[in-house]
Amino acid sequence: VLTISICVVSSHWLYPSVRSDFDATVGVVLEYVQVSAAGIGLTFLVITNCTDPGTVRRDDAPAALEDHENGSHRDRPRGLVREVDGTDGAKISYRWCDTCMLWRPPRASHCSMACCGRCYERFDHHCPWVGTCVARCNHRFFAAFLLAVGTAGSCVTVALGLYMSTFDFKPSQFTEWIILLPLLCCCSGCCFGMLGCAGLGGLVTLAFDAPTTKEKLTAPRTTRTRNPSRCPEWLTASTKTIRDNCDDTYCAPCHVRQIHPERDERAAADDFELQVADEHGSF
Repeated sequence: VLTISICVVSSHWLYPSVRSDFDATVGVVLEYVQVSAAGIGLTFLVITNCTDPGTVRRDDAPAALEDHENGSHRDRPRGLVREVDGTDGAKISYRWCDTCMLWRPPRASHCSMACCGRCYERFDHHCPWVGTCVARCNHRFFAAFLLAVGTAGSCVTVALGLYMSTFDFKPSQFTEWIILLPLLCCCSGCCFGMLGCAGLGGLVTLAFDAPTTKEKLTAPRTTRTRNPSRCPEWLTASTKTIRDNCDDTYCAPCHVRQIHPERDERAAADDFELQVADEHGSF
């Protein structure tokens, strides 16, 4: 709504002033870039919201994690960690989620928000403005949305600067200066510039397998500086190449997001308990 409102106000007031007082070509180009970027941003917003962020599936966990111990799987403590051997011989740690009743792979996390309520791969954060979590499968769309919206807003900042450059400091224009100068500073420094940089930075860091927002917030500084042996996986040397990271993030699978997962998760957990009970009964 904010993006559409800015486009409407700019098209009816700002760009006509730029075309008449500064340069007609520059005003047309800025308006075209802003409208195009805003349209692209809204498209990526819809894609981000409708794409499954990367739900962790119970069937994706290695079979070695299930040792058929006695008792209900609901009795497993939250955060239980088990290790299995990876394809390259390295140990891979899986963590038990007692809400989803499944084993989470490394860098996955559970979102407790009502609209999500699931474990997601390479979890970054839950964005209330987008209305969904940002994780492995939709992070690229979210970063592209930020970049497009930041570009559209930057066009407004440039147009405001060009319009203000035509002022000749007459006393009659003092009121316009008082209004436009704080607006220009707010748009450029606090909103659109940061959004554009965040979007561009997000697209770049995905290629280098950089830490997610949650990983940055949850890893204490002392862990990184005083005890390197306890560093999380993303702080240690990675064997992945840039091409591998691009294949894992930019080419991640896309599936339609389920809006109300709670009922499905409870049903799946009950089915899982019945399946385990049947397996124990067969021994």
